[in-house]
Amino acid sequence: MGSLRESVLLLFIIRKDEIEHAATRLLTQAQVNAEAAPKMFEEYVKLRYPYLETAKKREKSETIKMLLAEVNKGPFAIRPLGEPTAKSKLYKKVQRNTDPEVTSRLMRKIGKSVPV
Repeated sequence: MGSLRESVLLLFIIRKDEIEHAATRLLTQAQVNAEAAPKMFEEYVKLRYPYLETAKKREKSETIKMLLAEVNKGPFAIRPLGEPTAKSKLYKKVQRNTDPEVTSRLMRKIGKSVPV
């Protein structure tokens, strides 16, 4: 047994060789049998990036937590908007005008959105 540094270096070299072997095996298998290539690719990805599976599980659980938090807030509610608070010239004309026909025509021009 050598030092800790030597052991870590040997593990690194072995891991690198395993990944290189998997890549070569994947390329060879893809040329020989194209139908088995997707399965070999999945094996290669699992070997090359072992942390992806854990990251996917973590992301899935976080997404489920967020969705549950939204569901626990209750049903969506649609509330009517208050009076428009626009400070446009057109809105001021609507407020000054008392003729209902002109007011409705001007309100159609303003639209249903309320600028802030």
